[in-house]
Amino acid sequence: MLVGLFLASGSLNPAFAKEKNEKIPKGLKTKTEINYRFVYPNGHKEESGESKKVLDDKWIYRYDKKGNQIERAIYGADGKLAEKSLYKYDNKGNQIEWAEYEERFGKVKGVPTFQTEWEYEFY
Repeated sequence: MLVGLFLASGSLNPAFAKEKNEKIPKGLKTKTEINYRFVYPNGHKEESGESKKVLDDKWIYRYDKKGNQIERAIYGADGKLAEKSLYKYDNKGNQIEWAEYEERFGKVKGVPTFQTEWEYEFY
């Protein structure tokens, strides 16, 4: 039986669901995802075939030796840390906590803005 305890309101982050379904290559320590958007002159693609590639954000994922994701950090286009998530697991590899922290005044807050805990009962 799986029991979930939600300590904060809000919906589950869709990026988190994507990460959990991803196959992690053995030995992966860090993965960096760089996202771009394309800006067109006057905002209209049809008027010009030219576009400018602009950095949108950068996501850095960190994994432990067991392949469990232990951290996700999101940096804005300005290079500043915008959000950080930390993940904890029990000795069987079951995820037991996800805490999300937001940047405030140039630093990540010490208290999570969102936290989910899981408890597991096995037969």
